[in-house]
Amino acid sequence: MFSSALFSIAFAFALSSQSAPATHGTVHFQTSCSPVVASDFNHAVAILHSFEYDEARDAFVAISKKDPKCAMAKWGEAMTYFHGLWGEYNQAGGAQAAKEARELAAQNPATTQREKAYISAISEIFSDSAAKLSASEANKPNAQGYSEPAKEPQVAYKNHMAELHRAYPSDDEGTIFYALSLNVVASRVDKTHPELHECTTLLNPLFQKLPNHPGIAHYLVHCNDNPEMAKEGLAAARKYAQIAPASAHATHMPSHIFAQLGLWDEMVQSNRASLQASEDDKLASGCQRAGNTLHAMYFLTFSLVQKGQLTEARNILERAKDVIHQIPGADKCDESDALVVAGYVMEAGDWNRAKDIKVDTTPYGFIPAVLWMAKGLGSARAGDLGAAKQAEAELSKLRDTQPKHSHHGSADSSSEAGLLAVSAWIAYQSGDKQQGLRSMQQAAEMQDRLGGSNAVFKPLREMLADMLLLEAKNKEALEAYTAVLAKQPNRFNALYGAGSAAFALGNDAIGREYYNQLVKMAQGDERPELAKARSRLTEQSAQK
Repeated sequence: MFSSALFSIAFAFALSSQSAPATHGTVHFQTSCSPVVASDFNHAVAILHSFEYDEARDAFVAISKKDPKCAMAKWGEAMTYFHGLWGEYNQAGGAQAAKEARELAAQNPATTQREKAYISAISEIFSDSAAKLSASEANKPNAQGYSEPAKEPQVAYKNHMAELHRAYPSDDEGTIFYALSLNVVASRVDKTHPELHECTTLLNPLFQKLPNHPGIAHYLVHCNDNPEMAKEGLAAARKYAQIAPASAHATHMPSHIFAQLGLWDEMVQSNRASLQASEDDKLASGCQRAGNTLHAMYFLTFSLVQKGQLTEARNILERAKDVIHQIPGADKCDESDALVVAGYVMEAGDWNRAKDIKVDTTPYGFIPAVLWMAKGLGSARAGDLGAAKQAEAELSKLRDTQPKHSHHGSADSSSEAGLLAVSAWIAYQSGDKQQGLRSMQQAAEMQDRLGGSNAVFKPLREMLADMLLLEAKNKEALEAYTAVLAKQPNRFNALYGAGSAAFALGNDAIGREYYNQLVKMAQGDERPELAKARSRLTEQSAQK
């Protein structure tokens, strides 16, 4: 469709060499728009690469006012309405911006074929057929107009970006956005990760060539955010926050890799920086600030619990309650502290706090399933079987509707496997322990198969190990904890459980190994498991 020969005559205007401000990284995106807006355009794209969508949209709108003939400003505006990795898009806003981009491109002879290719690609996401595919009762837009896009338009977008990349191999931005599109459509079931490896292969050379580009480091983190590939993303993770220190998302994103590798100290630092950046960001909308703040709080709480710092983690829980009330405009958003609470409940084993998990009516996405799972599991562990059964019923409803529109399709086990896990603990707590074990085994196997495990949420195989340990099935428990740690190293609960199971089996050497790793990783005496581990190690030393 595209002729590479056109690349040499792509620009009708002299192009500014100015780049985006250093606090957001360096971007050089060549366009045929007026040189007057070149620096502004680079800045807008830099913010877009860090998923600061609301600010990027404002920047692109401002460019359109300065240069009303700039079709690419409308392309950028359309891009801000497609949040592919978050599984959401705003059909109305994006469709209008994409339509205006096409019209300007047709009217302005200076618009290049390369630019038209970008516009054609994003138009796939917002086409009428795409809207029909994503429309359903279970996928109504939320208060901000966002719903889940269907899979087919996202694949079409990826295919267009692949064609653009082949036609214009010297266009670094085309390569970067193509790499991102590979991540958007990547299967979460196939553990060989072909799309994610291609993404990494495309971006690694550019990471060396353009070390201050925000999108390259950002997407290397995303493409390696899985147990099999996480080490490949570590260098980019450690670099990204330095590239865009003013971005709350950029300072947070490295913690995705840190979580995969169990680097809790770095994860704590990352999310403290993200909270500060969010607080300092006065240009972002209330919804964006609230989302960034609560997301950082979730990751910060998670990592603090791994390190044994429960007091600070609970302080974050208290702060999270007030976020939507303290940030202007945040009360109109689909944001709450529920996920922060859910993560704390599951990691700290503070089961009675499950009653504080409030599940909203978000019309799409996987978050409600995660919240109902946490509420159901926590309630069952606390002995509140009535609340657990309510969560079980809600998960059953989500299980029946989610595959029809889910961003991850069958790979999203947050409802299916989560339902099994809640049912397992209800059975176990009701006295039918054998049924509980059978269902929990099935849940863990389903999550392993479907790829729904998350580095920042208690894995179902660890829940199985906990149940096995309670039943003194220590050999099976040790095997399950070991399998968890092979994928998700340095998890506090798995280390303590593995050590406890090993000691119960009489394998003191293995028990000491896990307990020593635990007490080196975690701090203080706030988690009783640490005191028990230290006591056992002291006892072992005295016996030598």
